[in-house]
Amino acid sequence: MDSLCTLTDSIFSTGDQQYEVHCNIIILSNDTLKLRPGEVIDFIGHWGILIYGCLRAIGTLNFPINLLSTSTIYGCYYWNGIKFINTSPNSKSILRYCKLRRALDEYNEVSIYCENSSPIIDHSRICYVSSDAGTGGAVGVFCGGISYPIISYCTFDTLLNAVAVATGILYYVGGVTYISFEQDTINYPSPLLIGCNIRRVTGVWYPEFSTYSIIINGGFLDNCYVKGDTTLGLPLDTIGDGICTTTSTFYYPCFWKVDGIMHPRSNSSIITIDGYVTYPNSEGTSLNNISITLQREGIFFQNTTTDISGHYNFSVIENSVYKMEATTTKPWGGVTSADVLMYKKHIAGIASLDGIFLSSGDVNGSGTLTAVDVLLIKKRIAGIINTFPAGDWLFNNQPVTINGTSITYDFNGLCYGDANASYIPVSLKK
Repeated sequence: MDSLCTLTDSIFSTGDQQYEVHCNIIILSNDTLKLRPGEVIDFIGHWGILIYGCLRAIGTLNFPINLLSTSTIYGCYYWNGIKFINTSPNSKSILRYCKLRRALDEYNEVSIYCENSSPIIDHSRICYVSSDAGTGGAVGVFCGGISYPIISYCTFDTLLNAVAVATGILYYVGGVTYISFEQDTINYPSPLLIGCNIRRVTGVWYPEFSTYSIIINGGFLDNCYVKGDTTLGLPLDTIGDGICTTTSTFYYPCFWKVDGIMHPRSNSSIITIDGYVTYPNSEGTSLNNISITLQREGIFFQNTTTDISGHYNFSVIENSVYKMEATTTKPWGGVTSADVLMYKKHIAGIASLDGIFLSSGDVNGSGTLTAVDVLLIKKRIAGIINTFPAGDWLFNNQPVTINGTSITYDFNGLCYGDANASYIPVSLKK
């Protein structure tokens, strides 16, 4: 945001990581907007963010990114939200640990609009949205065209006369925007919702089913919790196609044309261990397809695999100490003579290494870094050997203690021998 302040007098800083915006922020196809943890962006009026390129809004659990509107200077309580328009599949836009309050486009009544765009949206909150017009209601995340974002571990809170997630088509009649939810979800893939918490969402009235729906053409739901509907029941593969669905007996069933629901949650007290696995390079590259086994008291408990954003999640029932073992089939790489020099300097006491960077030098698994390890690394660089006794990868996760509350635990994976973490791992398909 600081760089934007230098380009226009319509965006300026009001304090430490706090900004006022008096215009639309438009990011062109070859540009990237990066928002930092802890930033507070206050839109003074009906302005918003239009992304034709890439948005990387990556906050943290303790320092989320806040996007909101606090001013009524133009008679507005809302800002225009975020629009992703025809972004490249390689743009890798991410909203992580973001809070969007009062985000509602004045024409489309959408908080996050995706048109032929598939951003990753995780650990974020969309809240305080209310539809004012008779256009069929507001939408938290709307997906049009070929848009299939991954929406994971997000909270939709206090959406009135609104839908949490929908796929469909926008059309205009007499200058008024209407939403049609008759999207062809066979030829046009839908979003994937994982572990989302949907609460205080009143839904949109649909006479066809005499119900208020809160997820419409919402793609596939896995491990999602809808507060109020405690009758989701067990998943059932009704036609043998491998997609498990569930029948709700709740007065307002909440779902319309959803592809399927797995592991439905009707209890908000489930305790979880979740987090991100990343490579400790300057980009913090996400490590997908990492297999993680959870053990309790030395006994296998659960297994999962990190998703495209490097995220993992376990549902835990009992208080205990849990240990995670991570493995990967990703290729080894990134090791050069520069790493050898760093290990030599550590052994000589010239420049110390610590943590996972020190452990990465123990390629023979002896528990210490010695000249023997350095020799093995040099041999592998020269192609004399093609493996290390300790393996190709190491992870720095530690035991996690659960005592009544959920825990977010991030950790790193690193190639043995890569002391400077220069490697950029490939993203393997699952």
